[in-house]
Amino acid sequence: MALVAGVASAQVADSRVRIANEGTIGDKWKLADGTTLAMPVYPAQLAERKADVCVALGYVIAADGTTGSFTVLQQWSSEGDKEPVEGYWKAFAEAGAEALAAWKFQPKPDAGAVIPTHTVATLVFNGGAGVAPPDLRGHCKINDLATHLEKMKDKRWQRGDINRRYAEQQRALGEQREMRPAATAAPPARR
Repeated sequence: MALVAGVASAQVADSRVRIANEGTIGDKWKLADGTTLAMPVYPAQLAERKADVCVALGYVIAADGTTGSFTVLQQWSSEGDKEPVEGYWKAFAEAGAEALAAWKFQPKPDAGAVIPTHTVATLVFNGGAGVAPPDLRGHCKINDLATHLEKMKDKRWQRGDINRRYAEQQRALGEQREMRPAATAAPPARR
């Protein structure tokens, strides 16, 4: 199971993937027969810390109803924003991804064409720090997934995580292809 830290995968940019806010997939998808929604298990190696943690985990429901492309979109801990110990955030993200990987869906009969769907699940890990579950969930809930994904993409661009030069080269190549007349053949290769 792959877990991507940071921004959603390139699949989200693909126009053949629908973006749906949490709790809104019911118009196209339903839980597969015989499937229950597995809940994440608090990571055993962090249990004695007793922190309350939430993770907003993005995922894609593939055309066959399986889940994948897990992406941490937001996280919060009663211990603060900094990672208290190495592997802390990864442990919670992996626990969430393991639960979501067990989720299986099937298209509703009246859903029309089956289109993969990128959505989000807000997962809570109650360690006993005293944060009420609705408040805990509120720290990670994403109300507008499409906007959140765009903001994350913009932040990555501003930080330079996306190779700007490569992106600019690809854009220039695309513009050159659009300007080239259709009947014009590419020049012969040099030997």
